[in-house]
Amino acid sequence: MIITMKKALLHTVTLFILTFCNQAIAQTDTISGIYDFENLVNGDLNGQDDWSTAIYNSTIDFRVADTVASHPTRVLFYNQSGPSVGVDGSRILDSNYPGFAFDTKPAVYILEFEVKRNYWGFTIGLAADLNNDGVTLKTNTNEKAFILTTGSLNGEVMTLPNGTNYSLGNTFGSTWQSVQILINPFNGIGGTFTVGRKLIGAPFYTNLVFNSPLYVDTLSLGKSNISRWNVLFMHSEGATAIVDNIRLTKVTPTVTSIAEQSSSNLSAYYYERTLYIGEKGSEIGNLEVSIIDASGRELKRSVVEGSGSLPLYDLNQGWYCANIFGKTGNVRVPFYVR
Repeated sequence: MIITMKKALLHTVTLFILTFCNQAIAQTDTISGIYDFENLVNGDLNGQDDWSTAIYNSTIDFRVADTVASHPTRVLFYNQSGPSVGVDGSRILDSNYPGFAFDTKPAVYILEFEVKRNYWGFTIGLAADLNNDGVTLKTNTNEKAFILTTGSLNGEVMTLPNGTNYSLGNTFGSTWQSVQILINPFNGIGGTFTVGRKLIGAPFYTNLVFNSPLYVDTLSLGKSNISRWNVLFMHSEGATAIVDNIRLTKVTPTVTSIAEQSSSNLSAYYYERTLYIGEKGSEIGNLEVSIIDASGRELKRSVVEGSGSLPLYDLNQGWYCANIFGKTGNVRVPFYVR
């Protein structure tokens, strides 16, 4: 596993005024940890690096392996099937991985991973160890907080902190997918989340949902309080599911990643050379995006569908502003390209 820490411009937070974007910009601190299973040994997951597993109607655990077809590095997989056959895996989040804690200070969190789904369903997400036993099980519905389940039987479903199940369709298919989930707990009341998917190696993500209500509550004593999220949880059933490169990232403070919202229906994020844009409501249409550099010069103008993304790989390092114009309003997004 690898922990990376980045501090914008490598010194203490300083305030910049980008007059061309009509907004004050603060620097961002980014902490990112990736769990790639390379430091584990081939075999059962249980007991390695503080992982705990629970096996149902079988004797087979989650397995660490470097010989799984179609993937070049060590992975985690489960390949048993049958009625009610499955396995849980959970690990407390700590200073080794991901290197930060979820809290109630303004921040954006990103969960990313690579997955090859099975038939009955593979589950991955975040939980709250409310009883402090260091373990979360599939039956602990009071602890499982923000969970994605993917399987060819029922497609992709997000389970939210309030218990709501949100269908993302049935889009992953049988090939390896790279999944990115942006968690913005401070975007309006209760926060929002965005889910994107792409084939591994593809240049940008396709949003399955953008800025949907997250339903967190920073005053709650239960799992809806994001500061209680301290467990990485997985569960697998039925046929082979494989996962690798589970990355958790925290970006704070982040006016550079969160749009200034001039419309309740239009918003956008910048992350890793991609602008994610979404518009809600009955009058959703194409959005016009203008990219301006720090001198105020327009570099490009593009049209994006009402909920989509715009790759920005052609930009050099520096500050930019995205002016986004939609039917329901306008949004300005300042961002820094590293």
